[in-house]
Parts: sequence; C-alpha cells; structure tokens
Amino acid sequence: MSSPAPFRTARVIANPISGQGTAKLKAEALAKALRDRGIDAELAFTEARGDGERLARENTADVVCVVGGDGSLREALEGLDPATPVAVLATGTANVLAMDLGLPRTPQGVADMVANGRIQGLDVGRVNGMLTFLVVGVGFDGAAVADVERRRKGPITKSTYMRAVLSTLVHWKAPKLVVEADGERVPGTFGWVLISNVVKYGGFLRLAPDRQLDDGRFELFLFPGGTRRALMGYGLRALLMRRPGPKIERRSVRQVRITSEDPVPYEIDGDLGGETPVTFEILPDTRHLIVPSDV
Repeated sequence: MSSPAPFRTARVIANPISGQGTAKLKAEALAKALRDRGIDAELAFTEARGDGERLARENTADVVCVVGGDGSLREALEGLDPATPVAVLATGTANVLAMDLGLPRTPQGVADMVANGRIQGLDVGRVNGMLTFLVVGVGFDGAAVADVERRRKGPITKSTYMRAVLSTLVHWKAPKLVVEADGERVPGTFGWVLISNVVKYGGFLRLAPDRQLDDGRFELFLFPGGTRRALMGYGLRALLMRRPGPKIERRSVRQVRITSEDPVPYEIDGDLGGETPVTFEILPDTRHLIVPSDV
C-alpha cells in the first residue's frame, strides 16, 4: 500500500471542452481516483473564459487539480492562493508545462502524483497586468496567435496553429523592437523577442535546457532580423537541431520592457495578450506545483 496522501481535500477544476471534449470524462475519472486514494475531491467545471480564475479564488481545498490546457492552468494560477499546491492533468493543444516536466497524462497517473509526488516551486510574472508562467512572445508568434483568434471557430487544434503560422509568414514584415532588460537598454533592435520559463518552445525548440523553474528569473531571447528569410532559418535550425541559432542573444532577467514605433502583437502562454508596449516583471510569490517525486 502507498503511504497516506498529504492532502485531505481537493478541488478539480476542469474545462469540459478541452481535449475535444474529453476533459469532462477525465476530470470525473480523476476525482474518483483521488477519492480511491483517500482524498475527498469535488468537481467544478468552467463555462466561460475567466471561470477558472473565479473557481480557484473560491477554493477552500488543500490542493487544486486543473484539467485542461495551459490557458486553463494560467487562469487557475491567477485566482489561486500562491501557497495552495496545484496539479495538472493536461488535455489542451500544446500542454507545454506538462511536456517540459514529463507530467503524467492519465487520471490515475495524476492521482498517484498528488498522493505521492513532491512540491516544485514555479516562478510567475506579470505582463501588462496579466499572469504568465510559460512564455511571452513579442512579434511573429504574437501575430500568429492573433490570426488564430481571428479564424477561431470552435476548439483550437494543432492544425489551426499551423495554418495561422503559414498565413502569418506569407504576410510578415519584421518589426524593430527596442528592449530594456532589468533597466538597461539592450543595444540594437530585434525582430522577435521571447521571455521564457520553459525548456521547449513550441514543443520541439530547446531554448533553455538549464533553466530553473524557481530561480526568480525568466530567460530573455533576442532574435535579430526577424524577416521571413530569418524566421525560416530559425525554423529550419529548430527542426534539424532542436536549438536556436548562435546569433540569438540570451539573458536571465527579472524585468523587461519592449517598445516599437508601430504596434506589434504579443502572446502570453499561447493566448493573445495585446500589442506593444510590453512590460514584464517577475512576481515575488512563487507558486507550488505538484510533480512526480522523480522529476
């Protein structure tokens, strides 16, 4: 038998349309699996954007389990008391954090993780007032996500993103982004900027294998140029070598400000954020993520 779970109660917050409608059944299975392990679990389903934040804010359980994609997790983290541990059953399109950490992808696996796992600190930041825990992209990926929002009809799939990327690439004109990092102006201008706390961007580009989730910093990546030709070169290198090119500058940062003459779109953890200027800062309260004991 396994040792007693450190949590007595859990709230399972689920986006029922995530995973092409599979999240509802997975959430119900997760709640049952938690109860089987002696944890009193209640279910709460979102119905509209912003519900995840509200349901997390209302939470009184020892632990919250989020069933959904990265956007669902971001909503929950926004509303949750920073001291409350959170677990994830990823059912979204990208599932960046779950992929990065090798989190279990089944209700039984997540229930075991909640019962027997460990707590991992997770840095979060704010971008123009909105929470981020994964990556902020200013430039090309922001424009691609804006295209997804314009075309959106029903659930978003990987093919939705691929069509948006190709469409954006055809019409792309590189911006000139001006960057300040921790109060210091970075020389030059840039065509694309990422502020990241992940190892793999887009599921395959290994940005920062050595990043620390709870070191009080995000990683800043500055891409020169940003023309269609440069972007295709970055993409080809990413596909073949899984790494960014040698001309890309990297810094560890706590604060970033990005400006441009013309408005440039940006995305936050895969969702459209808005347009430049962008102000990013690390928040002092580290979040508590439940991960397998061997991660």
